[in-house]
Amino acid sequence: MKVLGKALCSAALLLMWAGPAQAANWYVRPNGGTYGSETGKDWSNAFDGFSGIAWNSIAAGDTIWVAGGNYTQKLTPGKSGTSSAPIAIRRARGDSSACTGAAGWSSSFDTTVHQVKQGFMFNSSSYVTISGRTTTNGGANGWYIDFLGTTSGPAIEWPNGASSSNVLIEYLHVQGPGEVTYSSDGRGIDDTPFSSASNHTFSHMEIHGWESGAYVAGASNVTFEWIDMYDIMAANWSTFHPNGIYTSGAPNGIVRYSKFHKGPDGNGVGEGIFFEQSGGSTNWQIYGNVFYDLDQSGWKAIEITSAVGAIKVYNNTFDNILVGSLYTSNSSSCSGGEWKNNVLYKAGNNTCGTASNNVTVSAATAFVNRTAHDYHIVATTGTGFARNAGTALSANGYFNVDGDGNARGGDGSWDAGAFEYGSGGGCTGSCGTPAPGAPSNVRIIIQ
Repeated sequence: MKVLGKALCSAALLLMWAGPAQAANWYVRPNGGTYGSETGKDWSNAFDGFSGIAWNSIAAGDTIWVAGGNYTQKLTPGKSGTSSAPIAIRRARGDSSACTGAAGWSSSFDTTVHQVKQGFMFNSSSYVTISGRTTTNGGANGWYIDFLGTTSGPAIEWPNGASSSNVLIEYLHVQGPGEVTYSSDGRGIDDTPFSSASNHTFSHMEIHGWESGAYVAGASNVTFEWIDMYDIMAANWSTFHPNGIYTSGAPNGIVRYSKFHKGPDGNGVGEGIFFEQSGGSTNWQIYGNVFYDLDQSGWKAIEITSAVGAIKVYNNTFDNILVGSLYTSNSSSCSGGEWKNNVLYKAGNNTCGTASNNVTVSAATAFVNRTAHDYHIVATTGTGFARNAGTALSANGYFNVDGDGNARGGDGSWDAGAFEYGSGGGCTGSCGTPAPGAPSNVRIIIQ
């Protein structure tokens, strides 16, 4: 009995030290193939496309790796993660040992995931990440959603009543049908659950060729960051009116570090960031963005047609905007709103709420290379230049960094516009996106 007792005690100690089970890796290859047992355990036995994923086998913290190639199925996550252990669906990468160390690995899997006329749908699954990163640190947009040849969308959808929250979608190229005659709504992102869904983040995405770039209605705390949006237009635009980011009934949104502009097809972003007259989209923050070449009738950068409350529009750059930085109509109201540290060139200085330190630059030479749309600022100070022309917003915390990751006010004074100059020896040209922050939700597994 004593021996048995010691054995039980030892077993209990082992269980105590073992901690939680290690998260699993799963593998998917393009639909229509034959992949061994198709249990998803490795590349040789991968799930057959997105509809082949055995969601009842997936647990919080697991990662589903997706091989490059063509997919003709919609991806609908069927399991939730948790705040400390989200479920990740990631493009296969050659720099990940979880990919290269699994049986059946081929370097051909480290290529673009191409969804043909299909996208994502979110219903009730929360704490989910879908990533097209091509390297651990980000890389390029390695996941391509392609709706060419269709007459409607959406590409990424939260349907009416969806509750899916805490979702991150990153490093995607989302291409629509183009300037065609739309048969129904054609939206790159259709985030319209009209529910309690919240905390959706769209990061490092190229969105173009749609009737509307994004709709946000009935969702809260939605973030758009490092978005490149252009060529938003419909041939039957009087029926399907083009919008960049349309929002109603969606409080506490963020748009940062993004570009909204005319594209190679000659179209802009419609109504731009559009606070529609139905209202309910209060307390948004718009900072660190660049709006340029929106120079035709009907094209907007920001449009407000409803009460938006304490909107914050900080450190943006506006260039060649026909109607100016802001277009208002109906009964717009920005009670508590602030417009600060914005730079304008060939764009009217229109504001809503209190305004300060908005700078109309004197010439294109105020930018590093306006012709190439490089809106980093030059070292010159004084009237008509952006350097040292801003006011400090340090009390707001997260406004302290520009889209390159440079701390604002690094030389002792805040600059105006989307980019801080130098930041104490930092970038003075096109510096790219900042390095990712320290990892979160890391768990140490003792086995």
